[in-house]
Amino acid sequence: DEDHSWEEVSQANFRMINTMCQCEWADVHVQMHIDLWLAIETHEWHHNTSPFNKAALLTYQACVRQLWHRTIGSLASFDLAILNLSLLTKTQDELVHNASTAQIGSIQQVHLPPLLIYISILQSHSPQKKKKENPFIVYSA
Repeated sequence: DEDHSWEEVSQANFRMINTMCQCEWADVHVQMHIDLWLAIETHEWHHNTSPFNKAALLTYQACVRQLWHRTIGSLASFDLAILNLSLLTKTQDELVHNASTAQIGSIQQVHLPPLLIYISILQSHSPQKKKKENPFIVYSA
């Protein structure tokens, strides 16, 4: 889900819920998925301009749905409809970190010119222009 657009995930969730009903899933489980998607759709990050916030919501719902399916019927099972805000924030932080790391990795290393060329560039661009001294005249202080 995290690799798809918001619209694609929304359509897939609609189809999944219809299929769950056709396959006679327990009403409580179907409602839990509906409530999860409503919580995701109405979360403040859904309307935020940061691409990381929307991506975090999509990544979060994909992860918790997979975890829910693995834990259903066990003591570790949980209610999908209740957003784990701590996990959601960690998901967003991880997406930002991964994007920053990728961006830093894509920056090419800058090579500085040799020291003498660098000094001459600095001197030629200095705001104070010195009077040119004649190298053949000895100035006394």
